[in-house]
Amino acid sequence: MAAERSPQSLWRAAAEKLATADFLLVATGAGFSADSSLPVYADIAKVAAYEQMDVEYQDLCDPFMLEQDEEIFYGFWGSCTNSYRDAKHHAGYEILRRWRDAMKAKATATTGSSQKEKQSAFRAAFERLKQCGDLPRGVATDSVTNDPFFIYTSNVDAHFRRDFDGKEIYELHGSVETWQCAGDVETGAREPCHKIWKLPADFRFDLDVTTMRAPGADATTCPECGGKGRPNVLMFHDRQWIGNVSEENGYIAWEAVIELLCLKSAVELGLVPYSL
Repeated sequence: MAAERSPQSLWRAAAEKLATADFLLVATGAGFSADSSLPVYADIAKVAAYEQMDVEYQDLCDPFMLEQDEEIFYGFWGSCTNSYRDAKHHAGYEILRRWRDAMKAKATATTGSSQKEKQSAFRAAFERLKQCGDLPRGVATDSVTNDPFFIYTSNVDAHFRRDFDGKEIYELHGSVETWQCAGDVETGAREPCHKIWKLPADFRFDLDVTTMRAPGADATTCPECGGKGRPNVLMFHDRQWIGNVSEENGYIAWEAVIELLCLKSAVELGLVPYSL
């Protein structure tokens, strides 16, 4: 039976893999935010006020709560938003920035190509895939990063946007920093307005931490119809969420182009018997 490897040896093996990688796709979830002292989903509703109301995370993170108890809904999301904005980054974000920069530098050093030549190669692969119908309709090359690095995250705290280019990020569940019209939550009879908006940088929810209630505000009101707004976050039983199509398309296009470029490199090195 093989001896169990120490954590140090596993870390070293992972580091060696990263050092030889041609590109890096980083997938993160709530655990990555936990080191910034933000609660994971299992703990987010462990608050005295919620326990007294006998509600759990699934009840709070549900669009129907906006109709059932508006102040509890805004209190929950206000608590999340305020704490996300107050939280400082842990060291993991700086590590990822260093990995990204090293990956970009390596791509240039390995190929001997300038940034302009890299962009040209990326654009050529992009156009080829587009002509073949292998990219989402409407996606443009200037909306997709040509760097060999991408972040795919289910976190809704928007922390990656503090230090990474928006083209490098796909927040597949949305973000509390972006809001949308709620529409008719209870019956679904009225679709939400399609305009989404950002919360003002200096905005804070007026949260009563004892009752976990907060009123709505101008910043949470739909600018199109004047109705109730909600975070542009995918919730439980959510039929009114406006999906993040532009980020999703950017990720799909980036992945497709990177795969094609990797295949092209493998062919040129004689590793793959395939003619492009």
